[in-house]
Amino acid sequence: MPDPRSSRERTEELERASLSAWATLSAESKGREQPEEPDPLRTAFQVDVDRIVACAAFERLTDKTHTLLAPRGERYRSRLDHTLRGARIARTMARALRLNEDLTEAIALGRDLGATAFARAGEDALSLFADEPFRHNHQSVRVVDVLESDGAGLNLTWEVRDGIGAHTLDAPSPATREGEVVRLSDRIAHLTGELADALSAGVLLPDDLPDDIVVGWGADPDAWVRTLTADAVKASTDTPEVRLSHVAWSTLERLDVFVTERIAERHGAQAERARGSHCLSSLVVFYVDNVRRLPAAHRGGPDPAVVRVIDFVASLSDVQARRLFERLFLPSRQPHRS
Repeated sequence: MPDPRSSRERTEELERASLSAWATLSAESKGREQPEEPDPLRTAFQVDVDRIVACAAFERLTDKTHTLLAPRGERYRSRLDHTLRGARIARTMARALRLNEDLTEAIALGRDLGATAFARAGEDALSLFADEPFRHNHQSVRVVDVLESDGAGLNLTWEVRDGIGAHTLDAPSPATREGEVVRLSDRIAHLTGELADALSAGVLLPDDLPDDIVVGWGADPDAWVRTLTADAVKASTDTPEVRLSHVAWSTLERLDVFVTERIAERHGAQAERARGSHCLSSLVVFYVDNVRRLPAAHRGGPDPAVVRVIDFVASLSDVQARRLFERLFLPSRQPHRS
C-alpha cells in the first residue's frame, strides 16, 4: 500500500530514527512567530534555508567585503564566499555529530545577512550613530524578522533565529547544538580565510606563519580547516557541547592574535578601514538630514529616522556604498552646463 505520510513526515521520521539525542528535530521546532501550515515536501528548517537563499540580503553578500586588505587587484573572499565556506564546514561537523544538517545550514547561511559593507569598518561607522554598538548578528535577526519582504520578514523558525543571533562569541550561547556548530565553524572559516587571503595578496609570506603551527598542521590555511573540523568532531562526540580540544582551541586563540597583529592592525589595513568607515558614516549623516531621499522602503515606518537610515546604509554592498558616496559627495565628471 502507498505510504499515507507526506514527504515531510517521512523525513521527520528519519530524523527521529537517525539523529543524535542532542540533535534538534524538525518536528519539535518551537515554531514561527506567524503560524503557517506545514510544507508537504520540506521540513520547517528546509523551508528556512530556501527563504534565506532567495532573499535580497543574501544576494547582496556577493559584493560585501569579508575582510579589508590594502592591496588592490587581488580576488578576496567576499562575505558570500565566507558564508558558503562556513556553511560547508558546519554541515560537515553536523553530519559527523549526527545533528540536524538542515537547521545547521539555515543558521550558517543566515548568520551574516546583517553584515555591512567594508567588513569591520562598517560596524565601527554605524556604531557611532546607534544607542548600542552595531553588531551584525543583531542586524541579521532584524533583517529576517523585519526588513526582508517589504517589512514582513521571512518568518523563520525560532531555532534558526536563535542561532543567527548567537553565532558570534560576544553573544549568549546558542540554544541548540546546531547553533554551537555554526558558532565554531564561523570562527574557523574567518581565521583561516583571512590568513589565506593575506598569503594570496602577499601581505604575509609562508615563512611568516607561526613555526609550531606549520610543523603540526602544514603551511596551507585552507588545509587547517580539515584539521580543526576533525578535532571538533572528536572532541564533541558524545558530549553535551560542541568544542575543540584544549590544544586546538589554544592554537586557534593564538591564530586570532596573530591575525589581529599581522593583518588587521597593519597600517595599510587601518587606512583602508578608515576610508570605509568614513564612507558609511558620511552616508548616515547625509540621510539623517535628508530622510525624504531614502528609498521608499526605509522612508516611513514606526522606527526613528536614524534607525531607518542605519538599516538602509547597513544593507548597502561595498559597490553600492562607493557609488552612492561618489554621487552625493564628489564632483560630477560631467559638470552641469550653466
